[in-house]
Amino acid sequence: MISSILYGKRVATYDSPESSALFEMIDLWIRILTPGSVPPLDFFPILKYIPGRFAQWKRLSQLVRTSQRAVYFGMLDDFKKRLGEGRGNNSFMEGVLENAKSWGLTPELTA
Repeated sequence: MISSILYGKRVATYDSPESSALFEMIDLWIRILTPGSVPPLDFFPILKYIPGRFAQWKRLSQLVRTSQRAVYFGMLDDFKKRLGEGRGNNSFMEGVLENAKSWGLTPELTA
């Protein structure tokens, strides 16, 4: 339902590629939000200098970022393709893309 409102594309089943990618990304996101999975970097800023190979939370954070970008930019690219083919349907993202420049949105913020 949300996919239909935001991007104008209905995801028919829970095992579709779009749904699977979204659920995998959410699982990763939950792992990083679990208390204790990331050290209190605000209180111990020196920890940010630990190399990624010794800091599991850094590897997990990068994995979450990569996964989120793949999901959101994938949906946005698919939407732009449909819009370019003249198959717009007044979804939320149509308004965002029409106004992105005037709102000062970068591609990262748009996705």
